[in-house]
Amino acid sequence: MKKPLILFLLLLFILSFTAHAQMDMPTGPTTEMTFDNDQFEFGKIAQGDKVQHIFRFTNTGKRPLVISDAKGSCGCTVPNWPKYPIEPGATAAIVAEFDSKGKMGKQNKTITITANTRPPQTMLTIKGEIVEELSKTDQTIPNGISLFPNPTKGPLTLKVDNGKGKPAFLEIFDSAGQLVKQSDIKDAGAGPIQLDASTFTNGQYYLSVKIGEKDRVNLPFVIAK
Repeated sequence: MKKPLILFLLLLFILSFTAHAQMDMPTGPTTEMTFDNDQFEFGKIAQGDKVQHIFRFTNTGKRPLVISDAKGSCGCTVPNWPKYPIEPGATAAIVAEFDSKGKMGKQNKTITITANTRPPQTMLTIKGEIVEELSKTDQTIPNGISLFPNPTKGPLTLKVDNGKGKPAFLEIFDSAGQLVKQSDIKDAGAGPIQLDASTFTNGQYYLSVKIGEKDRVNLPFVIAK
């Protein structure tokens, strides 16, 4: 009597697993999304601090990219994503915020992106360590790139130390990860770079800066008119 029941339950499990796998597979045309970096390590932060980061990506396929969902592995990790189709060759970002309230020690959180890609899910990772308070040795060493004033009503000044003779590529994303402005700078160290964000509405934005061949640096700023 037990054997038929076990076989029946096993069959139900297999059917359920197969149906779930089929639901996860994209039903229409698929494309590809390629991230600059699918991991972000924030180092050490004090307990209670929030960390924000943008995961920049490009639609490297031949069909419009549609992200249907993005979920953090816990309620402390909240992602935002573009709700519009991203055309082939276009760039956008997943905006993630990690809240360290009530947490301590080393952290490893993930964000699962579901889109019309194959495979349909892509995973991003946020790592770091939470301490009670930051000592001078724990504090992040400045990267030589600063943006001010912040908050701002529109005018922004970008200063790049050690950027003389190096080109810079600048992109600004809104809080949903949509690219709203970009520009090329021939010499990042020639002097302070003036940016005009006066047409932006109030809210959170992210400046993505790439100097020469170095990795990108993300600088959050707020428009408050």
